[in-house]
Amino acid sequence: MFDINIFLRNNIVTILVLIVFLLFSIISFSDISINEKLVFSWKKTPNIIFLIFAIILFLCFIYNYLSLNKLFSKERRQYKYEITLDENHQIVIKQGDISSYKGEKNKVVLLPANTSFDEKCITDANSALGSYFQKNYSSKIDITKKTIIDLATEKFSLSSEKKCANFGDTILLSEYDGEKVNILISAVTQDNPSIGIQANAIGVMSSIRNALMLCSENRFSSLTMPIIGTGQGGLKLNISLMLICIQYYLSVNHSQNHHVKQLEIIVFDKEKRLKNSIDEAVDCIKKLITKKGR
Repeated sequence: MFDINIFLRNNIVTILVLIVFLLFSIISFSDISINEKLVFSWKKTPNIIFLIFAIILFLCFIYNYLSLNKLFSKERRQYKYEITLDENHQIVIKQGDISSYKGEKNKVVLLPANTSFDEKCITDANSALGSYFQKNYSSKIDITKKTIIDLATEKFSLSSEKKCANFGDTILLSEYDGEKVNILISAVTQDNPSIGIQANAIGVMSSIRNALMLCSENRFSSLTMPIIGTGQGGLKLNISLMLICIQYYLSVNHSQNHHVKQLEIIVFDKEKRLKNSIDEAVDCIKKLITKKGR
């Protein structure tokens, strides 16, 4: 809710500069004389001195406003890292929101699910999968749930006896309801009734390996994904990030899944609270998998 008191307190200098600018602007085009009474009239040509002061104050207002709103501040910019494996393969790690990205002709988006591929992960707005579909396909949630469950049931032979897929099992949702989407959905976590939702290193690395295999089969050159296994999955962000990047390196160099030229990892971090952890993880990743570190 808008609070006028907070607004005035935070913008008092900017408001004062604007008021003085308006005052000087009016004065520069006005002619004031005092005879028997105060006479005020407009001039066709401004007073140059007052006009120059008005222009300076206007520039000060613009600068102060932009600085206050951090439009030119480094704090406003999204952080981004680039890790080059070789001349054809690159990892990009950047701050953002995975729900803003969509699969295209040569690009695919990877989203995490649990091993049941059930509607819990699709309707949970706090999960990457749930928030993605609720933001981009809110009118098709029921179709989405059925499509995902049907695909997983068919591919992994899920039944009343076999209710769960394996860690890392991945499906490609290329289109549904007549719309091209190119979304990979991978079983990163397991919903255990006794201990809740859990992720582990094997699940994360298996998801990346299987996702890259599907990318190679379908000739996708770019894979965009969040840092999987964190949040409800319980893995530390820097650990998951390192696992993702190491598996990408292994898949590209040792499993011949080299079609994905760029792995783009999106970090949901509006307040930049995770940046220090990302810094540390990126340093370790560079030492482990780049040519400079070998």
